[in-house]
Amino acid sequence: GILNTPSAHRVHHARNVQFLDKNYGGFLMIFDRLFGTYAEEGEESEIQYGLVHPNTSKNPFNVVFRNWGELLTKLLTLRGIRNKARVIFSKPGNLS
Repeated sequence: GILNTPSAHRVHHARNVQFLDKNYGGFLMIFDRLFGTYAEEGEESEIQYGLVHPNTSKNPFNVVFRNWGELLTKLLTLRGIRNKARVIFSKPGNLS
């Protein structure tokens, strides 16, 4: 429960909604357990790997800056500080 395992690492790379923003610990998982970001790999659902919103571009600038552009566009078009904060601090799957 303290050290990173292959199962915990698989969860870290998963794009399933229940595994987003989980298992940050590169070596020690104790901090994930302390801060509530630990998730166990269950047998109830198959892990899907990859990005929440895949980028198929071969342009390196697009790959690096696309998400920043989308975030900036949302921040400029949304009204209200509460909505802007929600976009900044929400999980990756909730930016729509």
